[in-house]
Amino acid sequence: MTAATTVYATFIPVYSLTVTKSGTGSGTVTGSDGLISCGSTCSASYNSGTSVTLTALADSGSTFSGWSGGDCSGTGTCTVDMAAATTVTATFTATASGGGGGGGGGCFIATAAYGSYLDPHVYILRNFRDHYLLTNYFGKKFVEFYYSNSPPVAKFIAKNDILKTTTRWVLTPVVYSVEYPNVTLALILGFIFLALIKKNKQIKMAIMHIHDNDHYYHKLS
Repeated sequence: MTAATTVYATFIPVYSLTVTKSGTGSGTVTGSDGLISCGSTCSASYNSGTSVTLTALADSGSTFSGWSGGDCSGTGTCTVDMAAATTVTATFTATASGGGGGGGGGCFIATAAYGSYLDPHVYILRNFRDHYLLTNYFGKKFVEFYYSNSPPVAKFIAKNDILKTTTRWVLTPVVYSVEYPNVTLALILGFIFLALIKKNKQIKMAIMHIHDNDHYYHKLS
């Protein structure tokens, strides 16, 4: 020390970036700086203001369905500007190999029934799964249950032409309900309306019957 001296210490906030994976498939998420490779390393710490680009790579038999969290969406890369602790979720969807025996994008029973992973009916159901069921907790649980239990059922259906035909008959209204939800809702409301009208007529007839009986007994008395 040869003179009065002032020293300034600058502290930069450090925030954690965490990657989680969801869905029925599998894959790896890597960070542009190599600190995250999830896989095995799914969290890292970054100075405030750091920009991190995440890339998702699906494993064989899976597809990458999209991002959530960290202001990320879609299926491209996810760039996070670290201004707070952030969690980003990558969703992977199982896409079992196609074919008439009951694979095909995870829609095992539909593929077995319609005979092809590329059948338009299977595509509609697969699209409904990816864009609606896998976007909420209960939908994900349903898909997980379906994947765990449907493969042996699909294999059994695939070996029997009568079961294939029966399954197609069962699935067809489901497919069209998914493809045309407004029409389906209108039909449901129409049936409810007709049922209410019928019920109302039955109530009126019952009241009239009671009234006629009262009138009859009144005459007898």
